[in-house]
Amino acid sequence: MKILLLQPPIQDFYDTDIRLQPMGLAYLKATIKLHFPNIEVIIRDYHSGFSKKTIPYPREMHYLKNFYVGRDKGPFSSFDQYYHFGADFDYIMSDLKNISPNLIGISSLFSPYYEEVLTISSLIKNYQNIPIIIGGPHATVLPEFMLKNDSIDFVIRGEGEKAFTQFIFEFINEKKWEKVQNLSFKKNHQIIHNPIKENFPIDEIPLPNLEDLDKSHYEFNQKPLTFILSSRGCPYKCDFCSINSIYNNKFFPRSPDNIIAEMTTRYAQGYRVFDFEDDNLTYNKTRAFELFQKITDNFPSGDIKLVAMNGISYLHLDQEILSAMKKAGFSDLNLSLVSNNGELNKSNSRPFDLEKFQAMVIYAKQLGFNITAYQIIGHPEDSLASMIETLGYLASLPVLIGASIFYLIKDTGIEKRYPITSAQEIKLGRLTSIYQKNYPFNQSDVFTLFITTRIINFLKSGLLKDTQANLSELLLITTFDNRVQIGMEQLQSIIHGHGYYIHNKKGKTLVKTFDTDLFKNIFKQISFINTQDGQKIFNDI
Repeated sequence: MKILLLQPPIQDFYDTDIRLQPMGLAYLKATIKLHFPNIEVIIRDYHSGFSKKTIPYPREMHYLKNFYVGRDKGPFSSFDQYYHFGADFDYIMSDLKNISPNLIGISSLFSPYYEEVLTISSLIKNYQNIPIIIGGPHATVLPEFMLKNDSIDFVIRGEGEKAFTQFIFEFINEKKWEKVQNLSFKKNHQIIHNPIKENFPIDEIPLPNLEDLDKSHYEFNQKPLTFILSSRGCPYKCDFCSINSIYNNKFFPRSPDNIIAEMTTRYAQGYRVFDFEDDNLTYNKTRAFELFQKITDNFPSGDIKLVAMNGISYLHLDQEILSAMKKAGFSDLNLSLVSNNGELNKSNSRPFDLEKFQAMVIYAKQLGFNITAYQIIGHPEDSLASMIETLGYLASLPVLIGASIFYLIKDTGIEKRYPITSAQEIKLGRLTSIYQKNYPFNQSDVFTLFITTRIINFLKSGLLKDTQANLSELLLITTFDNRVQIGMEQLQSIIHGHGYYIHNKKGKTLVKTFDTDLFKNIFKQISFINTQDGQKIFNDI
């Protein structure tokens, strides 16, 4: 028997190309090989390692041409073309025919990309009636939506290792699907949902099998990168987060020794960058501290780099943890603030301590960390004034600002208050769509805030030679490189009320959806900008 597990391509305006390793599929392959050693399992990552291809804007997104008006040579650029990232569908079908599997599993992670999953499934079914099973966060929250498509036969909801093991046993034996936990399937024109039950104990799940994945497709600064999941789940219940649809507010930590065993294996395989993709890496501070100490003890100093691109909760940091992280090999911190609006955090069930956040930023900076602090822009229960206040607050700290445009996710607390009611809304549930659903602000407001964060980050990024300067003086300097000089020209145009123009081969194009008056209002409330290096740019405009 031969099983193909595949990660599909995606279509969007941008791609996070260093966070593509299909770790869920690698865990499934390892688990299948443990329980069914005679079954051949092949992973195909049709997302990573392929060039991108420009494709037309989807019909639902034509309005975005008013925001993304062209490629910009300047430093504030947002998005431009719509792309197909990954293998084209003809290539996938040709490869699949050569593999000739008996069963196909497809990863369905992010709801807006469900059409790519259905396209592949339909092509497969048109070629041959191979059973298709899908899993992942999207499949978990919308199993009926996917199963109503004739090309999808089965859905696994929640964690997959134990459920898929049970499914394969039934697949090769009596096909009594009712015995498979977490499984959704069709029977007599009805959709049946089996109960969701707990997975294998986390330390008993075998290490991900990466043998089918080309290391050169997953690199960070030209060094091979691999994901590490030192834990699964998060005990918090933030209303805008979807992780609890998988883990039900539970936290499953691996033992430090189990993690070190995986890292040692990966190190021997040539990996030198380890990305901890946990949802709450430092939630158990005792375990986290022990892990970081063991990493320091087991790997040569300076030979590995540790990152946590999924973010770190500042609530569980302290000076001891930060020092241990720095010593172990972390040099960058992604901290999620969301908003400095206490009432918004409270109403969305998100723990919040602004004093703690600021203290951790200051101490981490003293240790030499590069810090990015994330703010959600466009939360439907936030206000424009509150978003501006948060932006000004982050401008005053020695951090880069990570602007995350809010999008609705199915089966979250906030989605229950602003229900997703159509397939079109599912597709628009992504950062790049700037989708607003009867919110107390408009798309132009959100877009302007998004570009403004890029302008502030531009000013935070190594322009000063002295410890401080006035913004008006900085704008008069003419010795910057071409891209920076374009940025200065663009900023002057905005400040003087002429608007935001992108610069490209055709000349200059006005971005009419950028609200110059809103920008001026934002900047009026920012007295100074603290750069990444702790220098100050005083706002005297």
